[in-house]
Amino acid sequence: MGLNIDRSCIGDILFLNDEKGRILVFVISEDIAELIIRSVDRMKHTTVVCEPAPPDLAIAFTPTFREAKVSVASPRIDSMISAAFNGSRSKMSELFPARRVFVNSRLIMRTDYILKEGDIVSVRGFGRFRYSEELGRSKKDRQMVKLEIYE
Repeated sequence: MGLNIDRSCIGDILFLNDEKGRILVFVISEDIAELIIRSVDRMKHTTVVCEPAPPDLAIAFTPTFREAKVSVASPRIDSMISAAFNGSRSKMSELFPARRVFVNSRLIMRTDYILKEGDIVSVRGFGRFRYSEELGRSKKDRQMVKLEIYE
């Protein structure tokens, strides 16, 4: 958008349908809402109109997720991302230098970052999940964890 706003100030980006077709909604902090409403009139080559959402929109949106109980070697972020999105650890490790992995809205560049229960992991291009809880150990001494994968 060219406003030099830190990505962590914007929050979620939702796609919702209304009677006019598909609309894009940014969930942003009230501190920068007025700046965006006044300043943004184009996104790339598309003319846009920014206006505050009606109060009932915030109440209507509730994220949905599916629970997954997975086995991981450790709560390292690369291992958890692999389990959540069904990919290999080596393939998922390529996402870190590409600056596509965030924990609680903070950029993570290290593959050995250890997640804590309650952490929300966002991976651009893949989705988001919450590390819900540790469930114990498997017979092969792997860690069993519960993830909430946002849909």
